Amino acid sequence: FDPYWDQVVAYLRFDGGVTDLKGGVWDNLGVLFPEESGVFGGGSAYFGGAADLTSSANPNLQMGTQDYTYECFIKSNAVSSYACLFDSRISGGAGDTGIAVYPTGASPGNVPSVWTNTVMIMSGSQTIMFSEWIHYAVTRASGVSRLFLGGALVASGSDSRDLTGGALRIGRSNVRQQPYYGYADLVRVT
Repeated sequence: FDPYWDQVVAYLRFDGGVTDLKGGVWDNLGVLFPEESGVFGGGSAYFGGAADLTSSANPNLQMGTQDYTYECFIKSNAVSSYACLFDSRISGGAGDTGIAVYPTGASPGNVPSVWTNTVMIMSGSQTIMFSEWIHYAVTRASGVSRLFLGGALVASGSDSRDLTGGALRIGRSNVRQQPYYGYADLVRVT
């Protein structure tokens, strides 16, 4: 039982492919779905750099000023630069109104960060261990965004911006740069 199921706008399980249990349509550019690789068994999605999923036809993915949660389980590969997991910015330039979620930032430390346009609204201090599954969540409630790793709060920041942005992309930034390398499973946007 999920008391928030009516507010979930995307839920991707990746058991053998891209199926959004909320009915969304996703364009797949090179994402692989290895069998029995998921966090709880079953499949997962593997993002190998030049791969992403995009949902441009779902207006419910535009958060506006509402509270939200972006969450999933990830198992990252080692990278030496920013790796974008979720991005709804149009270009990432000044004045852009989307959100970008990075599980790993520039070295040293590979700490996670969350951006709107070109402004970082928060950055974690805990590094994400490579090649281990961890629950990753970014939430906003009452104008405060929070970043959780494995259920523990690692960062927070003020954020009341109107996040209208563009299409939601998973696995790279919306200008198809800063690729995420690794696995993702049970992606959910509420």
